[in-house]
Amino acid sequence: MKLPSSTLCLAISAMLPLASHADDFADAPFSLRFPSAFSHLSFYGDVASLSGASAASKWESSPNPANKAWSFQEDFDWRGSVQYSNVAFDNDTQLHFISETAAFDAGELGVIRVGLLQVTSNDEPVRGAVPLPFEFDLNGVQLSWGKRLTDTFALGADVNFTRSETAFKLPSFDLANTEKDAWGYRLGALWKPADKWFLGLYGDYVRGAADTALKLPTPLGLAQLQTSETVQQWLVHPGIAYEFAENAMFHADYEAGWVFNDATTLRVQRVAVGTDIPLAKFLFLRVGAAVDSHSNVSWSTGIGFYPSKHLFIDLGFQNDSFPELKQEFGRSRTLNASVCVQW
Repeated sequence: MKLPSSTLCLAISAMLPLASHADDFADAPFSLRFPSAFSHLSFYGDVASLSGASAASKWESSPNPANKAWSFQEDFDWRGSVQYSNVAFDNDTQLHFISETAAFDAGELGVIRVGLLQVTSNDEPVRGAVPLPFEFDLNGVQLSWGKRLTDTFALGADVNFTRSETAFKLPSFDLANTEKDAWGYRLGALWKPADKWFLGLYGDYVRGAADTALKLPTPLGLAQLQTSETVQQWLVHPGIAYEFAENAMFHADYEAGWVFNDATTLRVQRVAVGTDIPLAKFLFLRVGAAVDSHSNVSWSTGIGFYPSKHLFIDLGFQNDSFPELKQEFGRSRTLNASVCVQW
């Protein structure tokens, strides 16, 4: 049986938390809050400690695709990295993000980067009237391009595809199972208007098509209801940075996002600041904080260790960076680790 997506969301939400607080997103459906939350996850330890990576960072790990070519070392043609993020919530749900990237200097074409992403979860019950175990799996691929057109200006672009499966489970079957394919596109620019100053800007458009099957027990057996939904997302993210010491920067960023389906729109704004504190030429401490338009505050810290020009190791910690998901999962704590080698 085919149902409108609003009917299906109502059936699922009846089993999820009912409380609404001023600092949460209780009026928005889970299908909008979930992609909104992870749109500001950074996989790299060096920028993750900024509570949302800076658009004006000069490093390739920034989500701004223009930055891919800005700091690519002239002495090296290849760069490979592996990132791991563990997002742990109060209800014991854990999400594991693993990504692998390879970038190379394509000469006049610029810098090309290919990335792979895998996400898995455990199946802990979410909070609510009926504690339904939650399970999530995702696989994705991303192709990025960046080119430094002049000494002070660069452009870049990303395209990515993800395929995911989300399930709310009962002991013998999935109560609700959603399969979603999503395409994402990003354009970015980085400008150095004066010595030590950087201005960055990038924008996203994501379109995902989701099919959900809801199984309900009846006196005659299980009845399966199906729905299809298209979720779209726009995001604009400008930032400014000042390099007050060699490779140490202060960042300030603003982010505005709109996630919507046919029935409703979720709007989120976020302001983030962060800085590097050089402890030695090869060691940096990082701290940051962010606040969103729903009055949620998060903070972060991290370290960067660079024992040689061929190896970079970064660790980051974020506290409560995904307030969109507090209703189901509670507060979050994110650990990031990234290792990069270049040759």
